[in-house]
Amino acid sequence: MLLAVVALLALVAGPAAVNGTLAGWTDSKMSQGEFQAGSLNISDLKCSDNSVILTLLGTELQLDWEPPAGVESGRLTYEVTVVKRYLLTSETFKYETSDESFVYKETAGLLNLATYEMTVRAKPVGQWSGQPMTVNGYALTRLILRCN
Repeated sequence: MLLAVVALLALVAGPAAVNGTLAGWTDSKMSQGEFQAGSLNISDLKCSDNSVILTLLGTELQLDWEPPAGVESGRLTYEVTVVKRYLLTSETFKYETSDESFVYKETAGLLNLATYEMTVRAKPVGQWSGQPMTVNGYALTRLILRCN
């Protein structure tokens, strides 16, 4: 019996005395990796108008852009902001689309004298968003609505 007690103490206390712990083994693992931030910036933003005759009779501005590289289709929405500036005031309109294009339709009356600033920003589901891209346009009466 005494021999069994001594053997038990040697098994339990022996490794603790050598390694400073009751466990007689150690385990460690190391991992290395690299992280790179993604980009949600759209590219190649273009503006076109639907002028009919000699740049007249246009009532729409169409924006087209390329989605952020490496993002699956359908995973983003796009926020389009149109700021319409008159001589003394301005109006801001916000729209959302899941397409890589947007058509702004002017509904102002015949005496529309304004400039336009149209900004597109990619927005995934969640909190992140891309840097905005902006194009400009102008209106001179109801007959002329153009991109700069």
